[in-house]
Amino acid sequence: MKRFVLLVSILIFVSSVCMAQRNTLRADAKRAFDKPVKITYKPKAKYPDPSICVQGTVTLRVEFLDTGDIGKITPVSGLGYGMTESAIDAAKQMKFEPAQLRGKPVTVNRTVQLSFTIY
Repeated sequence: MKRFVLLVSILIFVSSVCMAQRNTLRADAKRAFDKPVKITYKPKAKYPDPSICVQGTVTLRVEFLDTGDIGKITPVSGLGYGMTESAIDAAKQMKFEPAQLRGKPVTVNRTVQLSFTIY
């Protein structure tokens, strides 16, 4: 029983150290950029069919290239009825200022959300 308690205690300690270290790495990664990517224009996603009465949000993983172009776009969570594809089309039209690391533009991946709302 003592060995079991000791083993569990060690596992809890190691996992807490790992979590603290991982959170520190995330914080350092955010601070590593001289300037993060700045989206200057994000068009509204259009309903592919006006008869669709669905509201929601599409989440996309977007690659912001160091050249100022949009790279690969991957849906993280989407909607049906062609709305995910419409959100991807809108994301391709975004304008942005590239992130900078040590004064040079760099390619980064960020999550972007596009909402569909009925007024």
